[in-house]
Amino acid sequence: MDIYNKPQQLLPDSKKNEQWCKDNIDYRIAISTLYDREKEIDRECYRRFYGERNYKDFEYLSKEFGIQYPAKFKFIPVVKPILDTLIGEELNRVRNYYVRAIDEKSILEKKFK
Repeated sequence: MDIYNKPQQLLPDSKKNEQWCKDNIDYRIAISTLYDREKEIDRECYRRFYGERNYKDFEYLSKEFGIQYPAKFKFIPVVKPILDTLIGEELNRVRNYYVRAIDEKSILEKKFK
């Protein structure tokens, strides 16, 4: 069962047989594994955005041909400072809001004040 073929749910009880139950269970299992993968991707994106790195993910760069290089990796966040700057600029922006009434009663009221 794939995630794109959800079993029909609005069926009378007389049409809900054992195969319908198995299809529903298979569908729920497929959906749950999809959400698990998405959660893992979200966690990885969160860690990368906030500069949290796992050095084991980059071991292959410092261990070439069985030789350990003495270098350590320094993680420099690139995206977060740019986004923080943009958010700060947006928050400090001057906003001049005004309300304008276009109904006849409000226009007449304003005229005669």
